[in-house]
Amino acid sequence: MSNESTPTSWINTAPGIALSAAPAIVGILVSCIILGHMTAGAVMAAAAVTVGFGAYKRLYGSAGPAMGITTVGMGVSAFVGTLAGQTWQSMLVVVFLWGFITGLLPVLKSDLSWVGQQCTIVLLVAGAFPGTWNHAAERAMLVFGGCAIQFLCVTVLVALFAPSAMVLPTDWRGQARLVGATLITEVHSRSSSVGLALRLAIVLAAAVEIWRWLQLHNGYWIGMTVLLLVRPEFRDTLLRAGERTFGTILGALLATLFMHSLPVTSTPWIAAGLTAVFALLTLTLQQGNRIGSRIMNYPGSYTMFAGCLTAYVVFLMDYGGLNQKGVAGERVLLTLLGGVLALVVHVPLDGLRGRDLAPLDDPLASETIARP
Repeated sequence: MSNESTPTSWINTAPGIALSAAPAIVGILVSCIILGHMTAGAVMAAAAVTVGFGAYKRLYGSAGPAMGITTVGMGVSAFVGTLAGQTWQSMLVVVFLWGFITGLLPVLKSDLSWVGQQCTIVLLVAGAFPGTWNHAAERAMLVFGGCAIQFLCVTVLVALFAPSAMVLPTDWRGQARLVGATLITEVHSRSSSVGLALRLAIVLAAAVEIWRWLQLHNGYWIGMTVLLLVRPEFRDTLLRAGERTFGTILGALLATLFMHSLPVTSTPWIAAGLTAVFALLTLTLQQGNRIGSRIMNYPGSYTMFAGCLTAYVVFLMDYGGLNQKGVAGERVLLTLLGGVLALVVHVPLDGLRGRDLAPLDDPLASETIARP
């Protein structure tokens, strides 16, 4: 009797998937230094990191659809967000719409909820950098380009070392049609899932209003935090908010220490190196891994994830020349505000709690991809 094993098992672990995403991330960061386009490189690299998270996801039993739909959805969201950001009224409308759809997707109990999160995050970030149709098209192409490069890189590596992970079932078209029918049924029946989606959309719109009132350029972090923390149950949201806040504080302190110890701002190669290291740590620590090794699912791992994510964002912003003084402290403050709003989601319409829903999936890494 022999143990079933293959030489491809490494790619089905969290470190393996992170390594499969590394060539695209490092390649974008390095090539944009050489070409002298670090701001564009920051946008593309962040998009590549997000699709790297998509390699963990499964739609119709395959890794390909999640990455592909995310690539298209984020490009569209970057375009729409850039245009909508020109007026707060239009931004409120599109954020409410994207938020409602994202809040409704967990009823499908699939990784489409994660895809919706990434698209809404991109929409929020793009709204901070409003522009004309030409600006919107340019930003959308940068986002789409970074996603596409990562999609190609991960797809090739996974197809080579774990081809079964890329195979679609024969009835995938029927499953896709069922998705649309299920969402329409939920809306018509005004089920508990609609109550959760409505609450999320309202609070996201409120986050945009608070962002406008504070007049902070990175105020989109408030809505982004809400989006990533809300769970169907209050206690789960409270626990996740505490972990994320603590992790964000640790990551901000760590990033500040590096910024004062090394010439990060004046040396793009150091900024690129730190960005790549913390991006790969973030990918490795990502939660919700449904395939392969679960060695990263231990108590406190989400706190570590949030810390590495915060450091990654700070270094990426510095690499792209987008860092402002005190950005690490600002991120902590806005994360706290977002955490409070995430808890507020549970106050209205509390009788419509969706106990039958799968939690909104975690996270992130797309928060800088719609920058100019």
